[in-house]
Amino acid sequence: MISSSLLFVATVKYPLNTAETPVAKKIANNMYVANVITGVSTPKEADQFYKEAKPLFQSSSMNLREWASNCDEFLHSIPESDRATGNKMKVLGTTWDMNSDS
Repeated sequence: MISSSLLFVATVKYPLNTAETPVAKKIANNMYVANVITGVSTPKEADQFYKEAKPLFQSSSMNLREWASNCDEFLHSIPESDRATGNKMKVLGTTWDMNSDS
């Protein structure tokens, strides 16, 4: 079990560390097990983050999915297959309501 966790983290972090972009660094610094929990200030920044983050993981044959946001504009700009379902989700053991952002 420990070795599989180590291999997973190494596999995920390698493309992030070699990319050396602000998005890659932000993802690497905000990963918790198999989740990326971070934020941006505007829908435009969210769109750019999405467009840079997806290929970083695709280069390792991984799909960065279940995107969640309190910004409907951003969510409707990405494919439905990449969106999290529902308006509540567990984030590090705490329930986050995306509608009220609480």
